Amino acid sequence: MRRRKILAPLSLESLSTTLTPGRAYTIEALCLIFDASPAAIQATLDTACASGAVCASREVRGFRRTYWTPVAPDPRVATRRWQAGDMRGVMTGYDLMSNARLAMAARR
Repeated sequence: MRRRKILAPLSLESLSTTLTPGRAYTIEALCLIFDASPAAIQATLDTACASGAVCASREVRGFRRTYWTPVAPDPRVATRRWQAGDMRGVMTGYDLMSNARLAMAARR
């Protein structure tokens, strides 16, 4: 990554709008984008992590900590069901053997 000619001022709003969802950034990479010291960027990222706007990797010795904005899930994709389905009446036209009868009736 190359340093920008015009560095952006550091704020929570500019941080959340600049970070591309799904891409991880290190503090060194963010120093090339924002006009602030690494300590100031670290403090702003900690505040953003506490508010939930930014996610952070675990601190592991020997590795740089990365930060990213979470990707919003697609609303068209079904998510995990956390409770049982709600039955509002008696099921009609539901036969467990319909597929078996269809398979037996098909020509081989």
